[in-house]
Amino acid sequence: MALSLLRIFRNKKSQVSPFVFVAFSSQFPRATDLVWHQVGLLKWQVSFTLNKKKCTALFNRDGQWLETVTAMPLQNLPDQLQLSLQEKYTKKDHKQIYHVQTPNRSHYEMSSTEGSATIKLLFDLTGNIVGRLLM
Repeated sequence: MALSLLRIFRNKKSQVSPFVFVAFSSQFPRATDLVWHQVGLLKWQVSFTLNKKKCTALFNRDGQWLETVTAMPLQNLPDQLQLSLQEKYTKKDHKQIYHVQTPNRSHYEMSSTEGSATIKLLFDLTGNIVGRLLM
């Protein structure tokens, strides 16, 4: 039964849940360039531009906001984080920095190359590393 529902769902052109659309519109009323993607059966992701920044937001099917990710230029980061990154990493290490916000926390992510491995570094607002993920 679950497999047949999944096949039907994949073959149907899916539309954004009205709950998700209303939640997104109220949280990001000035967003432009919206591109919606369904993530599995239960989540929706929207890519958009807000204040000239590229963002993505993730919502569950009931419209509950789960996460927003914003691409951040180095000069727009909090001062302490900028200083910390400039002291610890060269400019070529800063591939892209993202501000990640969830209902429970806010942090920054940066991918960096260490030898032949790519590492995703997680920073708090003061520049302390709070996590490392091997990619």
